[in-house]
Order: sequence, then C-alpha cells, then structure tokens
Amino acid sequence: MTRQQPQPRRDIFTEFPAGDRAGLIVRFPDRTDSLGYSFADAAERLATTFRAQAPDDAMLLPFLYLYRHAIELDLKSAIRVATRLRRNNGESDPSLATKAVAERLQKKHGHRLMALLDELDGHLTALNLSTTPKDVRKLFDRISATDPTGESFRYGSGLANEQDQIDFPALAKALKYAYTMSSASLDMMDAYEAFQSDMLEEQRAIEAEIAADMRAEFEDWY
Repeated sequence: MTRQQPQPRRDIFTEFPAGDRAGLIVRFPDRTDSLGYSFADAAERLATTFRAQAPDDAMLLPFLYLYRHAIELDLKSAIRVATRLRRNNGESDPSLATKAVAERLQKKHGHRLMALLDELDGHLTALNLSTTPKDVRKLFDRISATDPTGESFRYGSGLANEQDQIDFPALAKALKYAYTMSSASLDMMDAYEAFQSDMLEEQRAIEAEIAADMRAEFEDWY
C-alpha cells in the first residue's frame, strides 16, 4: 500500500510566493508573543500618513482598533509571564497554573482591558514590581469605556451616535505613550526572570552541595 504524500498547503500565504527580495515579507510562525508590538507598529505607520485632510477620517477606527488589540495582546502575554514567574518562585496557587491562566484569559477576561490590567497589576504587586502608572490606567479605562468588548472599533457598532472632532496627533501621542509604558512591564519581567534564573541556579548548587556533604557524612558513619 503506497503512502499518500501530504498535499501542499494552499492559503493566502502560499498564494503569493516571493520571487525576489524587493517585494519580500516574512511570516514567522514562532513569533506570536510579539504580535502586540506588530499591531502597535502598524498603528504607528498608519498614523504617519495623517495629513489633516478629509480622507484621513477613515483611519480613526482602524487606528484605534490596532492599538486596542496591541494593548490587549501585550496584557495577556504579560499575565502569562507573570504567572510563570510566580510559579518559579514556588507559589502553588491553582489559579497560577498554565491551564487555569489560559482558560481565565479566554473565557473570563476575554477582550476586557481593565479586567486584564487589574489581574496583571495583582501579579506585579505579588512580585514586588511596579504596577501600571495612573495616567496609563486612566487612558485604558477611557478605551474600555468606549469599546468594552473589543467589537466597537472593529465594527463601528455601539459607539456614541454623535459626531466627534478629535485632535488626532494628541490622541496618537497619548496612545503611543500608554502602550510603551504598559509594554514596559514585559521588559521589566524579562530582567526579573534573568535574575530569578541566576538565583534558582545558585539555590540548586547550594542544595546539591548540602546533599553531597550529607551523603559523605552518612558514608563516614557507615
């Protein structure tokens, strides 16, 4: 019986293979943790096209959606890292387990920014790390109040039924600042994890030395 060869993948990525470097763009399947930054970067690129002309009005909701999604992804990523650090510290609360965290992020918090932010700040407090600055929390609260479920910026539904005139450069600057300050928690935890790894390695070495001494002492007695 001949073994069937797997069929080549056919999707939007394979439909347009790159012929040369001039038009090359790469999708890395193992870089899902950096998606928050990717959405924020796309929002910033979009913001650079602003010319204060009537056609620019069309970019407002896509711009807000990109930043809102970037913030949500980074908050979820930071929660996963923070709970891992707490487990590494020896905490055994069942709510810190990988499966419990994944289920809570998906089913309980969903797209609710403030619920995610509150959980993250709780973990940061437990790790004795700095929590989210008040001005960043305030801006996230405004985003959440405008788009509580993550659907309003995406579909344009549920927004106030009146016209708004917005200072776009000020909005873009505030969102960039808030995103940068929020995502800094990931950098802070990277540094914490490096220190934690060194401490755990030192602890293992001490424990091994103690065990070896006890074994040697036991052998001397018998």
